[in-house]
Amino acid sequence: MKNTLASLLAAATIAVTLAATATDATAQWRGRGWGWRGGGWGPGVAAGVGPGCYWASQPVYDGSGRVVGYTGRPVQVCPGYVPPSPPGYAGPPPPAAPPSK
Repeated sequence: MKNTLASLLAAATIAVTLAATATDATAQWRGRGWGWRGGGWGPGVAAGVGPGCYWASQPVYDGSGRVVGYTGRPVQVCPGYVPPSPPGYAGPPPPAAPPSK
């Protein structure tokens, strides 16, 4: 009888503790979904993943030149992509004129 009572008391304690610490999982996504209802980041991610692009982090090498891991946050790499010039940018300055004699 004592073992059964102790087991029920332990189960009730665990259940009360879990109920007190549990949160609503949907509260994290309120207003930040995939973009259809809340202007989330889903469509931006889908539009930014173009053909030939991949995600990469900075490799870490050992003394022999072998890759042993990666560091930093992954960034999107798109080979051959040239970003557009910022608005109002006229380009690099013209080459300097040769000195006159």
